[in-house]
Order: sequence, then structure tokens, then C-alpha cells
Amino acid sequence: MRTAPAPVRLGVALSNEIPVAETVALAEAAEELGLAEAGLPESSHGRGVFTVAAQVAARTSRLGIGIGIVNPFWRHPSLIAMKAATLDEASGGRLRLGIDAALWTLRALGEDDARTRRPLAAMTEAVAIIRAMVSDGAAPDPAIFTARSSTQLDFVPHRSHLPIYVGAVNARMLEVSGALADGVQLGAITSPGCTRWAAERVAAGAVGDPDHITARLHEYTAAGLRGVLAWYVLGPDPRRGLELLARNVAPEL
Repeated sequence: MRTAPAPVRLGVALSNEIPVAETVALAEAAEELGLAEAGLPESSHGRGVFTVAAQVAARTSRLGIGIGIVNPFWRHPSLIAMKAATLDEASGGRLRLGIDAALWTLRALGEDDARTRRPLAAMTEAVAIIRAMVSDGAAPDPAIFTARSSTQLDFVPHRSHLPIYVGAVNARMLEVSGALADGVQLGAITSPGCTRWAAERVAAGAVGDPDHITARLHEYTAAGLRGVLAWYVLGPDPRRGLELLARNVAPEL
């Protein structure tokens, strides 16, 4: 029996380059317009995403709050778990946590270290540690991060299963995401063909649990991903809009 795909869910991805008050106002507008989610980023040395997300949670009541993304090199996986579980409680269970290695950002800032030389192993371990803390399960014996397999939160999470998404672009990370995470978040410029390929890699990583991956494939989009981002600039001057897009999409040009 073929499962019908879920309805397309539309959300808005906001910037951490604007004042917090403006981000909150945009999130409130998104909720009033009936959008499903506001995605909040953390990039370079911009505004800290958990602080911004807490403000959005306090000023909205239905809007999903997507964290996309945080990396386990800036914050230890146990700290990410603590902050995510706290924010999920504060928002009444509206959080979707996104994590990624963020190698390009860390290298550009000169903040990469020995741990970032093993990104696949580090992300696999980080997801497992966070999952064990915010949901049921035992953490792995660490190889990258300092942690104990018995680590846990000192409070009961608001939900027994907090959704975790991985920012993934290569085949191995997509497959690991299929095995360990609830989905993936692709980059902003992603073709339909690349999206289909990514969904296939996610499914391949979850071959041990086909029923689970089938449900996951239809939960968010027909492609089986949390979503694909598209860039927009709103304003009266198309030429200026293209300049702003080019600055973000291809900053080296």
C-alpha cells in the first residue's frame, strides 16, 4: 500500500544579521500568516540562536521553531542537549533541533581544531550523545568528545522524542542521518535531482528500519527531507535584490 505524501509545509528561514526585535516581529508575522515554522540560524559570529529562539518562543504560541544549525565544536553535545531540551519545554514542544559540523564556517573563522578533522565520526558521536540525553537510550563511549556513556539530563524532557535534524550534503553524512536522525536539512541552493538523490541516501542509511524511514519520508516533504531552502529578497529594486543574493550565495565573486 502506497503512503500518500504529507501536505507541503511552508516556513520561513530568518537571518541572524538583523536585530533580535526584528527577528521576533517577523516570526510573529509568520505565525499570523499560518506558516508552519520559522528557521533560526547561527552562522559566523552573529547572534546566538538559542537566545533568539527563546525570544521567538515567548512571543508565539503555534509556530514551529527550527534551530538550523548549531555545531558540536562550539558547544559540547551535552550543552546542546541541555539547551535544546530547555527550549523545547519553554516552547511547549515546538522545537526542531538542527546540528551540523559547520566546517566552512569554523575554517573561515580560524576556529577549527583537531576534532574537525574527523567530521563524520564527530557528528555521529554528537548525534548519539544528544539523542541519548533528550530521549531514551545510552550514550556511546566517546572517541571525539569528553563524555560518559551514563550522561543524562537532570530533568525530564518535555517530550520523550525531540526531533533532531542534520545539515548534510555528502553521501556518508546523509546515510548516517538516515540511521540516527529524524531527517536532514539541505543547503539553500539545491536542485530537484540533488534533493531526490539526498532522499535516497537518507533512506539507504535507514535500511535496517524500513517502516520507520517510510514514515519519515512522508512526514515533511515528498522528498523525505525536512525541507529545502530558497533565497528571497523583498524590495522594490530587482537589481539590488540580485546583488544581495549574490553576496550570500557566492561571496567570492
